[in-house]
Amino acid sequence: MKSILNLFLALSLKREAAAFTYRIINFSAENFFQLVENAY
Repeated sequence: MKSILNLFLALSLKREAAAFTYRIINFSAENFFQLVENAY
């Protein structure tokens, strides 16, 4: 039972990290494109 709980916890943490990483990448990409648009 405990191992299943640990597995679930690990998966949810991994999903949180993935969502967080995606948000940062998305944010960086938007800022980058805005900089490029402003440059031209």
